[in-house]
Amino acid sequence: MRILATGDWHIGKMFQGSARAEEHRHFLEWLKKQAIQTRADALLVTGDVFDSKDPTPLSQEIYYSFLDDISHDCPGLQTVIIAGNHDNPTLLEAPQGILRRHKVVVVGTAVGCGEDDQSDNPLIIPLDSDSGERAWVIAVPYLRRSNFKFDKSYEKSVADYLSSLVRAAKEKRGEGEPVLMIAHLYAAGSLNGNDNGHSETIYVGGEPEIRMSNLKDHPDFLLSGHIHKRMEINGVPWAQYTGSVLTMSFAEIDYVHGADLLTFEAGKDLVHDFLEYTPMMKFVSYGPSSPEDIVKDIKKDLPHLNSNMFVETKVCLESADNEIKDTLKKLIEGIGAKFVYTPEIKERKSDVGKYSKISKPEDLSSDDIVREVIRRRFASANEREASDVADIMDDEEQALLEEIISRARSGSNGE
Repeated sequence: MRILATGDWHIGKMFQGSARAEEHRHFLEWLKKQAIQTRADALLVTGDVFDSKDPTPLSQEIYYSFLDDISHDCPGLQTVIIAGNHDNPTLLEAPQGILRRHKVVVVGTAVGCGEDDQSDNPLIIPLDSDSGERAWVIAVPYLRRSNFKFDKSYEKSVADYLSSLVRAAKEKRGEGEPVLMIAHLYAAGSLNGNDNGHSETIYVGGEPEIRMSNLKDHPDFLLSGHIHKRMEINGVPWAQYTGSVLTMSFAEIDYVHGADLLTFEAGKDLVHDFLEYTPMMKFVSYGPSSPEDIVKDIKKDLPHLNSNMFVETKVCLESADNEIKDTLKKLIEGIGAKFVYTPEIKERKSDVGKYSKISKPEDLSSDDIVREVIRRRFASANEREASDVADIMDDEEQALLEEIISRARSGSNGE
């Protein structure tokens, strides 16, 4: 029996103002070919189908056209999809009746949270091959605090819930039938200090970590979405992040993309392989270095640059320089590539100003931070010499800023 797994599609995602619809079509066409070539019996999708809870008609057309095409070209394929934190669970589940006729099961909302008996939980789904083999998949969508009571911590509630589902699935399975799980969660140890630029927001609302070691019972294999970097979860050999299907930012430039393939035969161990995918658009970054060095490097690489690229230029400057930006833009867009300009302006002594003696962020008031961020973000080249936001805003703009700060302070105090 062969099972494909993928996740974090983020259909509808924009990058630097560019739509990525054709990139998503390209990936989904590749995925369909993998299902055909591997003769897959099932396809598992680990969440974040869409990038927004209100996907555009085009995004939905891409998604539903793919499901229609793959169910037609792979008539025996069973597909199980869960909602991620970017998805609208209700919208994803809405066409459930039609999708089931195409052997597609969508799980948007978890049920049975906090219950001891999970034997009849619909999140436990049997997968059958044409040759008579069977596996079980536990399809767990993104879990929110509201899914659980407040009699114990969120982390413990999730661990207990996942363990109880695993126990129920193992009681259902026959001899030699594996129990798999797909989820969309943030596991402890998933990211390290080198991943600060990761495009997925991790701590929305203080999202806590889930520790795999807290699962009293675990599946034979767990595949999770949410983290865009493909990796083993917290050093646990039976847990894997599927990773995103496209590069979502230049911070993810070295990430690999593709689909997982799980294969098993009766009496044999589960085999885990990775099918690598080469995205339609390549991310290329120059710098940080001087404008002259970047221009020289780009000209040297011109024969290898093409329209299927996002090209970032990290330019080190003494001050803002639109002429440099225009020169680089003309050079990059001349070969049809997407131009991304990232100036890195050297900080002057006056930029530090009254904060030069402050060594810790906590020593700054929230008001000071807001004003300084606005001053640095919106000041012109000359205004960067200003030591206060008041020097670059008129009276009306300052009044609006003060009102915003006042409202924010009131909100943080629970008013």
